[in-house]
Amino acid sequence: MRLKRIWRFLSSRGFALWLLLIVILILILSAFLPNEFTLSEEELLRLQTERPFLWRLSQHLSTPAIVTGPVFVAVSFFLALSTLLCTYKRLRSRQRDFSKTRAFHFNIVDNGGSRDKILKVLDSRGWSRGFERSSEDITLIKADRGRYGFWGSIIFHISLIALFITAIISSVTRFNGEILVPENTLISASDSLNYIFLAGSRPPAIELSVTDIRLSASGPVPTQLMADIHVSSGSYEIAVNKPVMISGYQFAPSRYGISPRFVISKEGKVIFDAFVNLRSLFIEDYFEIKEEGLRFVVRFFPDFYKERQTFGTRGLEEKNPVFYIKLFKEGSPAGSVFLRPGEDYSVGNYTIKLPEYSHWITLVISRDPGTFSFIISFAFAILGLFIRFMSNERVLTVLLYSDGRFELRGWSRYYPAFLEKEMNDIRDEIKG
Repeated sequence: MRLKRIWRFLSSRGFALWLLLIVILILILSAFLPNEFTLSEEELLRLQTERPFLWRLSQHLSTPAIVTGPVFVAVSFFLALSTLLCTYKRLRSRQRDFSKTRAFHFNIVDNGGSRDKILKVLDSRGWSRGFERSSEDITLIKADRGRYGFWGSIIFHISLIALFITAIISSVTRFNGEILVPENTLISASDSLNYIFLAGSRPPAIELSVTDIRLSASGPVPTQLMADIHVSSGSYEIAVNKPVMISGYQFAPSRYGISPRFVISKEGKVIFDAFVNLRSLFIEDYFEIKEEGLRFVVRFFPDFYKERQTFGTRGLEEKNPVFYIKLFKEGSPAGSVFLRPGEDYSVGNYTIKLPEYSHWITLVISRDPGTFSFIISFAFAILGLFIRFMSNERVLTVLLYSDGRFELRGWSRYYPAFLEKEMNDIRDEIKG
């Protein structure tokens, strides 16, 4: 008996709605948190370094993370269950209850009626006559309208069930992530360590590389990011407004940066040789050799200029690429230099070489098999509501007296203002 009560509670609409309320509150909270999809590169970098707790909170409470979590799946399951039970009960005990507690009622009494006029008006307005009884002093006519409204409600409820089931399927199969890909480097898209952000399961089981990363710009303003992506099935050109589908996943470029190769030597011995991904084109970034107590602060200028005491970049096209490097030893400034690719600089017993530089790009990879089902289910839900609205169930009783007086008694489960207007229109047509 106790298990039955527990099951009844867990499958009840009230329990599911409370869970839905919790998810809605979390989604509202996430709306006020920083969103990595709307922040610029500089803002993202500043948030990560200056407010790491807020950054981690926004990662765990972002919308993609919430809708792929177990709470969202549980809410969808219980909502689908309660809606299914409700629909079953409506189908099993279909009846139009027009009692005073469940329906709106409106009466009109007037003169100038006749049986032929009443029947003509009801037929012209699409009312279905039920039965008619007559005596010497009175004629009783019953009619109803809106029989399709019930089925509109059923269509709506079935569509809701489909939406909730789609939400469960999507939560399990949806994938959304942002992966960092160095230029001309083969990486595995199935390795979660390559992702900056990841929500959902089942990343694509493919290896990919990206070449010819290029940023179009109008002066200092970026206008387009493009690249060529290579997988085993072929090569594709991608752009911000030109994503590609590969193995059922959508790939789209998101962010872009520079990867200079630094070769650091101490007394002729190489102690560091690697490409360093600078996180932004517009602000300084740094890397460290902790064993030596060294920190290198780096800024990239794509089209470098220097005039008297000022320097900067004329635009984002890489016409005159220069790296500005500041060296710190144990936290104290140890030197600074402007280096072009192929140049080197010596300070103390250290030599800094910049043989070459490359690029990196981030790709947003996404998949949601439930998108089409969601659109179809949503369309049918709207259709069901439209049918319910346009064909709401109502009944009409007409009492016609021998002296020409008539009384209209109308009942409707919904829309009392519409019922009143319809009764007045019927009265006017009968009198006309």
